[in-house]
Amino acid sequence: MHRWRAGRAHHHPLLPAAAVLTHLLLAAAAAAGADEPGTPAILATVCGATQTPDPEGFDVSFVTTLEMIYQNVTRSGFGAAGSGAGNNTVFGLGQCLAYLSPTDCQLCYAQSRVKLPHCLPADAGRIYLDGCFLRYGADNFTAVATDASDTAVCGSNATGAPPAPGFAAAAAALVQNVTAAAPGARHYYYASPAADSGHAPRAYAAAQCWRSLNASACAACVASARDRVLRQCLPGAAEGYGLNAGCVVRYSTQPFYLPAAAAAGGGSSCECISLYYLLLVSPLFLP
Repeated sequence: MHRWRAGRAHHHPLLPAAAVLTHLLLAAAAAAGADEPGTPAILATVCGATQTPDPEGFDVSFVTTLEMIYQNVTRSGFGAAGSGAGNNTVFGLGQCLAYLSPTDCQLCYAQSRVKLPHCLPADAGRIYLDGCFLRYGADNFTAVATDASDTAVCGSNATGAPPAPGFAAAAAALVQNVTAAAPGARHYYYASPAADSGHAPRAYAAAQCWRSLNASACAACVASARDRVLRQCLPGAAEGYGLNAGCVVRYSTQPFYLPAAAAAGGGSSCECISLYYLLLVSPLFLP
């Protein structure tokens, strides 16, 4: 079982110096980015219901795993890693959606990295941001496409009014198209606009699987996310996200995947990235 919740800080006695400094820097980075206009929005956070039996050792493996993921995410937009042994084994996976620039990907990952520790001392957790995903767990989940925590998040347009007539049908058809194309596309990513009818607001959609899946698992994942977001968000919502263990499907009235729109959502918080770099190197200078 998993529980949905807003993050809360947890206190772990007798943590090693590196882990203590890590937690302090995470808190500082989160505070620095909390009110940034360009901070990526948190769509959902899922924390496991089971606590690790050794929070101290688990935290050390958590920091090591997420640092390894960061090194790969900065190079390619995707990373999966594992570290530790026994009850202190931590697997992790992070991915930016393919439309983010390298800078916006780092900003999004940094934000997810400072928010996900709110799940500790749970032995599993995941966070979906508008543009990236990060997850950790005691078991190797990297080939998992769907699970019981899959969900949908529905939004509205700027006015709060429902979309104009005709939008729902266009969005549904477009989501069907992009989810059919994603499993065969490069990096399992496909985005497209609907044809411009000249009447209803134009629909935009994208589907992205994590690169750790194979093509058949990706197809099953986006089909599940597609069905859920269409069932739960249309016809009333101008924007919807299908959030699965192994993929994300999104539709909108806005061209969110185009460079200008993606940059507007990603922001440019140098302070947040600087704090995150300090977080990564700080344990290296401790005895």
